[in-house]
Amino acid sequence: MDEKQKTGDISLRSPFLKKLDNFFYHYKWHSIVALFLVVVLTVTLVQACSKETFDVEVMYAGPKNLNDKQTVIDIQNAFATVATDENGDGKTVVRLVSYWVDERYYGGEGEDMSGSDVAYFANNALNNEKAYHDEIKAGNLSICLVSPHLFYQVHKEGGFMRIDELLPELDESMYLVGEGGSVNHYAIPLKNTDLGKLPGLASLPDDTILCLRKPAYHLLNASRLKKQHENSKEVFLNALRYTESQED
Repeated sequence: MDEKQKTGDISLRSPFLKKLDNFFYHYKWHSIVALFLVVVLTVTLVQACSKETFDVEVMYAGPKNLNDKQTVIDIQNAFATVATDENGDGKTVVRLVSYWVDERYYGGEGEDMSGSDVAYFANNALNNEKAYHDEIKAGNLSICLVSPHLFYQVHKEGGFMRIDELLPELDESMYLVGEGGSVNHYAIPLKNTDLGKLPGLASLPDDTILCLRKPAYHLLNASRLKKQHENSKEVFLNALRYTESQED
């Protein structure tokens, strides 16, 4: 019997293996990079397909820490009553994004807390406040539930829409009243709305403000952001039109 051939001999005698070996020799790094990109693309597609989609997103930013899952669910369900099935998947899903921002800690206040504890919470609040402003600038979230402190920060820069122009029939008593009795047509105290009486929303601070940010303009996402804002605007107006008689 002939002596067993070595693997190298087989590869040289097989045209296919010889071509494969030659290809890999010359394009080794190209192949590795291509394989890496295929893996990344596959993982991204799987995540995109498995990721839950939302019909509308709502942002809360204020002194209440929404770490209770049921409260978050209740707030999402409350807005689901005035939202529509925007993506056509047969269900109405609302996503709540929240930022705990309690400005009382900025001045070193805090009941029964040491200086280090107050500093820790103040730092968290400041970081969350920055995240809130970043979110406002990004324009992904239009329906806002915010504290007066956070509302006026954005309002003074013209960041919110004038509501009386969107909903002329709305009663003047609904709007936020500022110093000297002046009416602010850009904000509605949540407690003045029937929607604000629903579970979850009713647990938010009494001075929580409901407002709608102006549409953001980003060249790369202009079409998507415009459609997203139009949908959020409709849900916002539905929230103001909501009456207790609409409850099941």
